[in-house]
Amino acid sequence: MEDTSIIFFGKPDGFESFGFKPQGVKSKVDHFEPSLKLESKHQDVFHTFTKNGYSYLELYSFAKAYNAGRDGIVIGVAIKSNKEIAVNDNNFKILNGLLSHFKKQALSGKMFNSTKISDMVSSFSLDDKIFSDFEFTADYSNEHGTLPLFLEDYESKINQISECRKSYSNVYVSNEKNIFNTKLNNRFLHKFGNKFYTISNSQLIEYKEPVRTKPTHTTKTSTDNVTDKLKSDILREKSKYVDLESKLIAFRKSSGKKIKALAITSAVLLLSLGAFFFKDFYLDDKKNTQPPSIVTSQDSGVDNGNQNKPSQQENTINIDNILDNLDNRSLLSAILVNIDQFEKNKGVNHYNAIVRDCEKLNIDHSYFKKPQSPTIKQKTVEVTSGMGINTLLNKFDNKYTKDEIIECNKDAFVRPSDGDPYLKEAGMKIIMPCTE
Repeated sequence: MEDTSIIFFGKPDGFESFGFKPQGVKSKVDHFEPSLKLESKHQDVFHTFTKNGYSYLELYSFAKAYNAGRDGIVIGVAIKSNKEIAVNDNNFKILNGLLSHFKKQALSGKMFNSTKISDMVSSFSLDDKIFSDFEFTADYSNEHGTLPLFLEDYESKINQISECRKSYSNVYVSNEKNIFNTKLNNRFLHKFGNKFYTISNSQLIEYKEPVRTKPTHTTKTSTDNVTDKLKSDILREKSKYVDLESKLIAFRKSSGKKIKALAITSAVLLLSLGAFFFKDFYLDDKKNTQPPSIVTSQDSGVDNGNQNKPSQQENTINIDNILDNLDNRSLLSAILVNIDQFEKNKGVNHYNAIVRDCEKLNIDHSYFKKPQSPTIKQKTVEVTSGMGINTLLNKFDNKYTKDEIIECNKDAFVRPSDGDPYLKEAGMKIIMPCTE
């Protein structure tokens, strides 16, 4: 007869566990306190084992004791059955969902909000269907043997953990290697020769920290020395060539800009000389006449009351005032340069400069349209328990690199001195901008 139950456990004050069975049966039960202790909020342990004729599947995380600061406190959920529970994605998904629900009810932040597990889960009502959703197997080993296993993104390697379970009756899986080296777990790891393992290329291997090897020195022959000198000479000549080429490119760019500026300045100067020539030699009785001006029309949008048409607002550009004044001539030259740049890239800065200088010279600028700013949107991904950086990259459709995501969400990551950055905890929101 099948005997399956779901157990919620933790250590808010003293270790306590509370079990649920089908037909709404629930009661305080005896459960094994986890051997592998946690002391960091980003540590998780996935544990599968057989003991006293029962199969267990556990998932637990770090928590803080109620009104206390003791280390090694955990909160977790276990599936217990007299049938062998399969280590697969289906059972892990159920277990992870139960733990997330338990945390929401039992924790305030990372601290237990009560001293009794029974008080925290008394309001829980589990559907009997959840018990029928569990999957079982007959492939696992019931022989003695414990395997400490480090897998940073173990959620994506459940099938490989299942393969390990075929050879070991007790498998601990942690998402952080440092958990095996803490003072709290020295006695635990000492039982297994101070070794723990990982999976690389689908192979179970002992985990070793990368070792930096010193470069080996060999005695060089005279031929080697000649070869090295030739290589050095070639590299030096290549460097000179690259340097000259970069200088040539820079010169071409700067000379092109200077030629443009010279052409614009020359045009303004010719315009100025032509205006002076026209004024001095061809205008009669300048003192008694008004200086030449250019009149431009601008629609004011006001009904004139007579012809039911918008009235016209006149902008008068006094050529003499512009050409007689050095500052005004400089403004006119700047307007021409900014118009040239605006036509190329429609930049807001060039538009603003054109409007500012035109208003100083009383020149109509209404035919210039202000460019539209790009629309900025955001995408948000909520971190789940056991999520690694590779899973997070997939959530954003691999549009960003790992460094870009970490730089935009610095508060969501922990950056250890001796390892890669990792997500702090489940429930945090990772936000990335995108431009349309």
